[in-house]
Parts: sequence; C-alpha cells; structure tokens
Amino acid sequence: MALFNVSALICEMRKAKGLTQAQLAEGICSRQTISAIEKGNRKPDWFTFKLIMHKLGVDPNHYFNDMASADDVFIQRQVKKLDNLILTLDWDGLKVEHDNMEKDKRFSTGEGRRALLGLKANLYNQGKYSNPQLAIEASMERLKINRPHFKLENAHKYILTYEEQMAINALATVYYDIEAYEQCIALKKLVLHSLEKNNKNSMNDTNLSFSFHYFIVATGLCLAFKEYGMYEDCIAWADKAIKLYNGSRHTEYYIRILRYKAFSLLKLGQEEGKALYKKALLYAYIFDEYLEMGFESMKSEYNENFGDILDLSLDM
Repeated sequence: MALFNVSALICEMRKAKGLTQAQLAEGICSRQTISAIEKGNRKPDWFTFKLIMHKLGVDPNHYFNDMASADDVFIQRQVKKLDNLILTLDWDGLKVEHDNMEKDKRFSTGEGRRALLGLKANLYNQGKYSNPQLAIEASMERLKINRPHFKLENAHKYILTYEEQMAINALATVYYDIEAYEQCIALKKLVLHSLEKNNKNSMNDTNLSFSFHYFIVATGLCLAFKEYGMYEDCIAWADKAIKLYNGSRHTEYYIRILRYKAFSLLKLGQEEGKALYKKALLYAYIFDEYLEMGFESMKSEYNENFGDILDLSLDM
C-alpha cells in the first residue's frame, strides 16, 4: 500500500469515526505524529498502524501484507507459536521462548516488546513458573509502552486502545487466578465499558472484531461472577453477551457463557437453568475436542453441584 493511501485511509476513517487527531492519538502516539501521517510526511510502523486501526474499529490484519516489515512478520509468527504453547500449557517451552526473546533486539520495543510482556504475563500467571507479582508487573509495564504515566485509577477517563484493553484483561485474569475476584470484576467491567464506548454504534454482529473481543472479556467476567457467588450479575452480563453471538469464532465462549448462566440460574433455584445446562452440554458434545472444559467435565460439574443426572435425551 502506498504511503499516500495509508495517509488517506487513516484521515478519512478518523473523520468518519468523529475523532479529532488528539483523540485518535491518545494512548498511541502524539497528535503531531497523527498529523504527519495524515499529511503523508510520515509512514506509521506496523505497531502504530495496528493500534490506530483498532481504535478506528477496523481489523488491521487486512493490511498486514502491505504494512508489515520483515521483523513484523517474524514477530507475528512468534506470537502464533506462543499462542500454541499457551494453549497446550507447555510451560517449559514458553520459558525457552521467553529466554530467547529476552536476548533478541526485535523484542525490545513496540510490537515485539508487547509480545514479550504478554508472554511474561502468561508464563508467570499459572503453572510451573507461577509468580503472580511478576505477572502483574508485566501487565502494568505493557500498559505503559505507549502511555508512560498510565494509572489504573484513571483508566476510566482514558480512551483506551485495543492493546490497553487486552493488557487490562490479562491483569484481570491474574487477579482471578489468585481469587482476588473483586479486582478481577472491576477490571473486566472497565474493559467492557471501554469497548462499548469505543464502539457505541456497533453493538451488533456487523463489527466482528468488536463482538469477538467483547465475548472473550464478558466470558471471563461471567466466570468471576459465578465463582464469587454473584449469580444475578452473571445472568445479566451473560444475556448481554449472548446477543452478540454470531457463531464460528464465538462458539467456545458461547458454550462457556451458557454454562455460567445455567449454573447461576440453578443456584438461584430457577428450573430453566436445567434446560439451558442441557443445551450447553449438547453443544459441548459436538465441539468437545476444541473445548478447555469438555463434555465429561461439564457433565460432572452439573452432577456434583445439583445432585442428579441430567437427562440429555432430545425431545422428538
């Protein structure tokens, strides 16, 4: 993509979104940098471009081949490798990658630094190398990459970038894992409110990037409510998220939210929770191999908590 087209793309999308240059720049770069980009005097690197596109409500990956450097391609491949190691809970593999990335200059700034700090947050959050304090420190450092004076107590006043939202969500997950549910809930609600504010006219299936990230964060929030015994709140937020369900990418999170809502309904003595739990289990049976908590585990959870065996026969 030519520099002129990048400049025009950002300028026109910013105006369509109703943002000033200062608002678009917040948490990303200076207003002067945005001005220079829009005038065609400066080309944004991939990391800056990615943050700008996220704030404009556009998936930056559509432009990856046009904007990314060789280093960006390498970092992207490394992130995918890390995601697979996290998915399989390969803590030793993650530690090896962590040590290698610490020595690699490509991971000292920008997108590379963000990737390394994200790895630290995951590596120290749970498993063999668990150290909650280090996980919290990594998440907080990640929040300060583009906003050096970032303060959580002021976060509700900021126009949070996508990266800031995801770093706060990672921090909330650390608090969940150490059973600090109040802090976890407060941070996840902060992220969801920020997503809503940044996409106030996009609370529907047309903005797939927004709905996907909203679903991820809302799922974690509902789990925290469930574990903290705040069942009414779990149901309310589950209903809010379910309205955004559009299949495919959301399916795993959809099954989780159905389970959390059904569990909460049953804990409140509402019989419709039984039918909803049955629905979640039937989904789990179909997608069992893709789920963190599969069909058998979900069935055991129901039996252990509610004392009877759920009838999974289909009404004909």
